[in-house]
Amino acid sequence: PLVDWDGWATWGLKAKFLHAAAIPGLRDYFYDVSLSFSHLDYPLLVAFLTAGSFGAMGATDDALGKLPMLLLYGGYALVLYGVMRARLPRPMAAALTSIATSAPVSLHWAATGGADMPLTIFYAASIGFLVRWLGGGERSDLRLAFFFSAACVFTKNEGMPLAAINVVAAGLFVWLRGSPKERRAELVSAVLGLALLLLPWLWFRHLLPHTDENYFARLNQEAFRQGWARVPTVWARMADLVVPGQGYNCVPVLCVGALAASALTGLRLEAVALLFLLCAHLAADLVAYVITPWPDVDVLLKMTLARVLLHAMPAAIFLAAFGLAGILGHAGLATDDQKRSSV
Repeated sequence: PLVDWDGWATWGLKAKFLHAAAIPGLRDYFYDVSLSFSHLDYPLLVAFLTAGSFGAMGATDDALGKLPMLLLYGGYALVLYGVMRARLPRPMAAALTSIATSAPVSLHWAATGGADMPLTIFYAASIGFLVRWLGGGERSDLRLAFFFSAACVFTKNEGMPLAAINVVAAGLFVWLRGSPKERRAELVSAVLGLALLLLPWLWFRHLLPHTDENYFARLNQEAFRQGWARVPTVWARMADLVVPGQGYNCVPVLCVGALAASALTGLRLEAVALLFLLCAHLAADLVAYVITPWPDVDVLLKMTLARVLLHAMPAAIFLAAFGLAGILGHAGLATDDQKRSSV
């Protein structure tokens, strides 16, 4: 059954309301401030998936309601493998996929009934297609990248900065490379599509009671001044978690080692883009911990940091793969797929 507070009191509770209430009756839940512990304005994608399971079964079974997560997890493995197979031989791509999907932190959060693993899965797809487009892919790659960016926003509040970083990364690399007019038009069209996808939800969310910490409102000089002293603590806790044996398998070590070795021979565009995405992602997480209204940041770190770093797993494993691909290419061992997709 549901084994995590958020899975039970937020996503699971929302799913039960969606399953049980007629559409007019939903207002009784979303506008009831006494239920604010369930985060009334949190995104609904995971709750809709679970409610769909309830509807198919005709019962609200907390364990069986998580069945869609199995499909998502299978899709996660396929996305990881597909992105890395374009650069690496089949055995290496399969091994890296196994390392990421068998990580204890991935398996734990996939089973809680919460939104952290779905967010990680959709984020993996978004950056996978984005990097493919930056490397000379089709217009459809960028559209898919922003479609899955929208899915991130519909999954957790943390999806909003991740989607924004994806848009900034796409625009920055298009500008720095002096891309032709057609590529810039593709970007503008995809950004407009993303905005159209998000606007209905953002408008609905705007009308709901807001009883949670408003991090966007705290993006000001005073909040940074008060929280700046937390930076060493946050970095130290992050460093403690990413060493081998803490649930992430050897993904952080592979990422840093392969990237460092590949940098000696020159990083390809895709690796630079992934490095930017990962650094911007971690910087956004650091900012959130600096400006949080929680007086004791250590308490917040203990509750959230493991899953926050889980969200960065796709970028890290992709960087490891692209770093290994750079090493193989320098050694003259590039695969046919690598040669076809090189820029």
